[in-house]
Amino acid sequence: LPMLIAHLGVQLAGGVSVPLNPRYTAGELRYFLADSGAALVVAGEEPAAAIGELRGELPALRTVLEVTSDWEPPNVGFKSPNHHPSDRALILYSSGTTGQPKGVVHDQANLAAALSALAATWRIVPDDRIVCALPLFHIHGLSFAAQLCLSQGACLLLEDAFHPRGTLAAVARGTVFMGVPTFYYAWLERPEFAVAAGAWRGMRFVTCGSAPIRADVL
Repeated sequence: LPMLIAHLGVQLAGGVSVPLNPRYTAGELRYFLADSGAALVVAGEEPAAAIGELRGELPALRTVLEVTSDWEPPNVGFKSPNHHPSDRALILYSSGTTGQPKGVVHDQANLAAALSALAATWRIVPDDRIVCALPLFHIHGLSFAAQLCLSQGACLLLEDAFHPRGTLAAVARGTVFMGVPTFYYAWLERPEFAVAAGAWRGMRFVTCGSAPIRADVL
């Protein structure tokens, strides 16, 4: 939750959000923070400590804010700036399979258009309850699940991570589920999946993205 709060806060304030995997090594963090020119880092205890040791190598970095799972932003006044459609809003890094990862820039108009198109295509409405067990440092979980849900006034049921049994209970409370092939592969290997799925009364729509899925599984 703190990551989502920080991401939305940065975007609303007119900054550029650069979500990173908290399990990155110190060397990987150094590369991403230096390449993006990050000025502020919001991180948990372990990555914050690692980044603190890199401060001397990151001249653009001004502040490292360490947060915990129960962290809440301070209750201060906020006035949203006037965004221009071409203003940068989000940078996500490629996987780096053919070299160093490259930052993919999304501007305000690009991101808004993508979310509007998905909301119309998937018919997301305020009555929906979207279950997200995807990591928030990928665009699938961060934008296409969480931010899409909130932009339409729907309810976001945010899981810390996918669990073959635990997530089944969360899906039972939702109307939309955002998934990737590994989720469905794991479920089909477990006998409790068929029992749980048979009790899903509200679920109307599931997605599968981020990677190809075998035709027989689909």
